[in-house]
Amino acid sequence: MRDADTTNRFAIVALITGVFGIGPAGVGFGIAALVQIGRRGGRGKGMAIGGIATSVVWMVASVALVIALVPSFEEDAAENSAFHMYPKPGQCFDISGEDVVGTKVVPCDRPHDAEMVLYYELPKGPWPGDQEMDRRGTDGCEQRVRARFQTRAPVENGDTYALLPRRVTWALGDRKVYCAIAAFEGRKLTEPIGSRAVQTRALDELRPGDCFTEPGRDSVTVTLIPCDRPHDAQLTHRFELPAGPYPGDAATERKALAGCDARWEKMFGEHPSPVRIEQWYQHPNKESWGLGDRIVLCYVTDAKKRDLTRSVVPR
Repeated sequence: MRDADTTNRFAIVALITGVFGIGPAGVGFGIAALVQIGRRGGRGKGMAIGGIATSVVWMVASVALVIALVPSFEEDAAENSAFHMYPKPGQCFDISGEDVVGTKVVPCDRPHDAEMVLYYELPKGPWPGDQEMDRRGTDGCEQRVRARFQTRAPVENGDTYALLPRRVTWALGDRKVYCAIAAFEGRKLTEPIGSRAVQTRALDELRPGDCFTEPGRDSVTVTLIPCDRPHDAQLTHRFELPAGPYPGDAATERKALAGCDARWEKMFGEHPSPVRIEQWYQHPNKESWGLGDRIVLCYVTDAKKRDLTRSVVPR
């Protein structure tokens, strides 16, 4: 059979790929068919041209579709980005559900759940894993909050939260850790944390001579008060029990009381208190001992349950 009587195979393929929109392949096959037909003769020129034309139509339509979708994609990306963006430092917000993602920013002088206080960036490197990321972020936020507010608990029974990069965002270059302080569950903050005139401290952050409101039963923070103003209690001593296995509740209480008694006897034996006082102490329990807590706090209150209005700790 002569070439003039044969339909060029590239022309057939060009038409098929063009009709079904298989990318620029139809153009390539069509051009190849036209070249071969021009050199060798044969049929299929119309099929080759048809394949090229339909392929071009498909490509133009594809480009137009992409152009049409780009604005919508950008809008969706912007919405998603805004949805996942944490509040900025200094902004107050209400928490929606169990995550801070998608929270509602509200004025700080109105009741709110939390305030974003700062952010910092972790060094570049491979993804450290979820557990290590949580440790780095939590430690970093606690250190920075303590440095800024001179306490890790700037609000009563508040919690410091580290909002961490995720594995996906880490791969895209996100290294920021956001640090927020939230109110105790069931309560609200009502003012910017930085403007608070009241100074709050965690119990174990108290230092001898500090005057404060006596903590409630489940409280882990106290409010510092100048000693010349009415206050519930004053810390006289703090010391640590020896490290080792937890000695048990009774033994821990006995050691704490003995340590405070010895210190009180020396202090008030040499410098009697100007008012009648009652002596109290706080000691670690089994749970806090397991977390490294060995601190015993010795403090005093007025024996008649009245406010103290002066320091009873000798200078």
